[in-house]
Amino acid sequence: MNYILYFDYAGICVIAAVMFSFFYRQTIKTRSTRFFIAFMFVALFTVIFDISSTEALKHTQQMPLWLCYVPQILYLGSLVANPVIYLFYIISVVRDKKAIYKWEYLIIFGPFVLQIIFVLISPFIKGAGIFWFNENKEYVHGPLLYVQYAITFSYILGSLILVIVKRKAVTPIQEITIYLYIAINVICVVLQMVMPELLIQQFGITIAVMLIYMSLQNPQDYIDKRQGAFNGLAFDAVFNSNIVRGRKFNILGVRISGLRYIGDTLGEESESEILKEIVQFLIRGAGKKRVFIISQTKYAILLNEGDDGKHITDKIYDRFSQPFSSNGAKISLAVNTCLIGCPEVATNSKDVLSIMDLCLEEKGVAEHNETVVAHKDILAKGQRETLILQAMRQGLKENGFEVFYQPIYSVKQKRLTSAEALIRMKDVGLGFVSPDEFIPLAEKNGLILDIGEFVFRDVCRFINERKLWEMGIENVHVNLSVVQCMQESLHEVLIGIMDEYALDYRMIHLEMTESAAVASEETLKGNMHKLIEKGISFALDDYGTGFSNTVTMMKYPFKLIKLDKSMVWSASDSEKAMSLLKHTISMIKDMNMEIVAEGVETAAQANMLAKMGCDYFQGYYYSRPVNCENFLKTLQEHN
Repeated sequence: MNYILYFDYAGICVIAAVMFSFFYRQTIKTRSTRFFIAFMFVALFTVIFDISSTEALKHTQQMPLWLCYVPQILYLGSLVANPVIYLFYIISVVRDKKAIYKWEYLIIFGPFVLQIIFVLISPFIKGAGIFWFNENKEYVHGPLLYVQYAITFSYILGSLILVIVKRKAVTPIQEITIYLYIAINVICVVLQMVMPELLIQQFGITIAVMLIYMSLQNPQDYIDKRQGAFNGLAFDAVFNSNIVRGRKFNILGVRISGLRYIGDTLGEESESEILKEIVQFLIRGAGKKRVFIISQTKYAILLNEGDDGKHITDKIYDRFSQPFSSNGAKISLAVNTCLIGCPEVATNSKDVLSIMDLCLEEKGVAEHNETVVAHKDILAKGQRETLILQAMRQGLKENGFEVFYQPIYSVKQKRLTSAEALIRMKDVGLGFVSPDEFIPLAEKNGLILDIGEFVFRDVCRFINERKLWEMGIENVHVNLSVVQCMQESLHEVLIGIMDEYALDYRMIHLEMTESAAVASEETLKGNMHKLIEKGISFALDDYGTGFSNTVTMMKYPFKLIKLDKSMVWSASDSEKAMSLLKHTISMIKDMNMEIVAEGVETAAQANMLAKMGCDYFQGYYYSRPVNCENFLKTLQEHN
């Protein structure tokens, strides 16, 4: 028979081009890439062995019989391996986050082993095998050839069913490519059966390899085009591959701070130049296939088990201690690092990124140039923060917040004359959530403005509805967040709400911390003056914590200073603290400002503070923060 080999030669060219492109470009090591590499090599060997076996058939008369069988056995063995490797490849694509179980290997390899046995025993069961050579050394097909075709079709059918069942795990183009592969194989097998002299089956396999490379396994999908390194998609694939294989490894997270200012001041070109320099620096330190770009400011470095990355972090901190250069400008950038053990701390790539964010946010509490080591509890913390955020968003829609009031006692009038409004969060699933926990989250995630407006509106409604001025309340203190103090329209919003409830402006007393006061000086001063003109007063809260800068008291028109409870409590146990408290009160009084002492819990503390000159007391000695109804009862009892 005169076999036509042109398709085989074309197939070698196609698969050689695909392999060159695949290995020349950067690629990642995952379970699917390993199966794809195996699929490429098996396809290549199948074409080569098809050509060699066909050429051998032309010279059977000059060859010993055993040598006639060898190329045929090699060809058929590689041929039956193609659909098996392809099925494993499809499994690795649609189930990239799950392991392939041993029983699955046994079921899939069972028919393949049977095929190999059929190939090997064919020379010894002439007339009943897949092929044999007759007395004239002519190649003859046997009945087992059709069994081989049936098994091959079963593998192809298995691949088709798997893709149909798991179609959501692949993209539309991937799904089409898989269908094309199956269609090409079926057509080529049928043509091969109908026209044995037309050696087209292997060409169909090589075309399938090319299609898979272009749509499923293109290494360029894993490359960040801007910086030329592996991207987040590659990180996800490599991470999942390591987890599925049962490997233990570490992830070194790196975050760069200050990059956004480069684009604003020097332009995108300078920003891109510095980003490329950073990526190349990380690649030199860790290796080309270990660095992944998660975002413009975050990077992940893959480390082996037991490697804490210190040799890399030392280089990173040393490099970032020096400025970067662009267009003659010197730019200083800050860097933070964290170490995450996998799978002990994180079992999926999404958790790694969450933990990385949490760790790098906590970097402020770590020493300079120290890598934060992630612990198991940090993910639980992140998950709790997510639940709190969801509860806050839901609470703003469905009355999930409540305003409590803590009365303030006037030394001069010897009665309760005001109160501080305090936000409380109620959630069925979470239970009580401290304001110290949810307020920072609200500030960070942009919810604080809505919460602040809710509190202010609810306070105005409560004052108006219950006519608190008739019960001796002269004003209610409402806290302002840092974000609120930065809003140029703050005065308009607050005045608008008060006007809505026809409220006397003097009924509101606004409190802010020093950090809120210094966040936006000019904007805050403008708002304060406009609100003071209406009769609203201001207080500096938590004085005695942090820096407690006296300049802040002088710079802003505060009427009232609230001494933090830590100053009051420490004065009872320390002479130095007592002296500091006396001098602080004296200084504030000399500046013609009134004083509220927080944390008053005993009569002795109240007497001591009264003698020192404090004007108001706030603390458990008078009342805990209570809801509006209990607050009204407290007023009736005391006043």
